[in-house]
Amino acid sequence: MNAMGLKKSLFAVSLASALLLGATDVRAAQCGETKLSEQMGEMKDHLKAYKDAAKSEDWAIMAENRAALQELASSAKKELPFKAQSEPKAAQEKMQSNYQKGMTHLEELLDNLETAENSKDADKVMALMQEIGKHTKKGHRAFKQKCDDE
Repeated sequence: MNAMGLKKSLFAVSLASALLLGATDVRAAQCGETKLSEQMGEMKDHLKAYKDAAKSEDWAIMAENRAALQELASSAKKELPFKAQSEPKAAQEKMQSNYQKGMTHLEELLDNLETAENSKDADKVMALMQEIGKHTKKGHRAFKQKCDDE
């Protein structure tokens, strides 16, 4: 390959790479990679850790993860779901209100979980974890942005 052909090939590869990276950045913005999505990712990790600890009734680890969940839920409640950002103002306000109601309910469930932990009621803990699971699925269906890789 001559020097001109090599330059054209390198240019084509560079252009393709730049387009791919640009598309990745656009996709990240479209998929709502925000402070809220980071918080939700952390919540998912703490829920998993909580479930694992609950199986062995490790009350200290459960309490640690539940406390983190309570803190994250309180903080996440103040955020605007990414999905709402593209809505007209009235729809955005309604979605934000519904989101905050859902997060308030999650906070109540986590408070009930704390009460069940304090009384070492494993059956109540498991029932509440199922309820929290259903609640989060419902919330994700309503507020999570749909992305290609989901």
